[in-house]
Amino acid sequence: AKLLFGAENPPGKKYVSGSQDHLGLLMPGVNRLYYNGGFWPEKIESTIDGNICHWLSDVIHMVPLEPRPDGYDPLEVMYLEKHLIKELGEAGDLCWNSILKKDITGLGKALTNTFLSWKKILPLTVPDWVMNEMETKYFPNYPGAITSGAGGGYVVVVSEKEIEGAIKIRVR
Repeated sequence: AKLLFGAENPPGKKYVSGSQDHLGLLMPGVNRLYYNGGFWPEKIESTIDGNICHWLSDVIHMVPLEPRPDGYDPLEVMYLEKHLIKELGEAGDLCWNSILKKDITGLGKALTNTFLSWKKILPLTVPDWVMNEMETKYFPNYPGAITSGAGGGYVVVVSEKEIEGAIKIRVR
């Protein structure tokens, strides 16, 4: 993961891709990353419990979105205020605890709260068309949802029922 992170983020690159992407691709199970101001986490908690991984595989659905537009810069506007960062951290705590308890309601709330916190902290990560889609298609109809990437990519929806057009994932 460190090699992939380094290859994707050569010295001098304007926008640094997050290590959470690389760790998420290469680490087994479910992982919680603790950052303390750097690009790499200082601590990682993990679970490879088969029951948790199977449950998560059953309730996560990825629905494709339009890609990010050319010239997109999610860091152009930032509100790195302590109370907003705390709100995001609390959503992360709820997410981890909900996964460990296999609580779809808590997980849905955590994902939605994370998404809304991103909008407050980095407003350009949530373009108007994405916000509209989340508010009309996903928030009112499912326990919760979040986008997989800033400004586009996929909507990650938690639901115990199938979602038309969604891609199923497998947590190993």
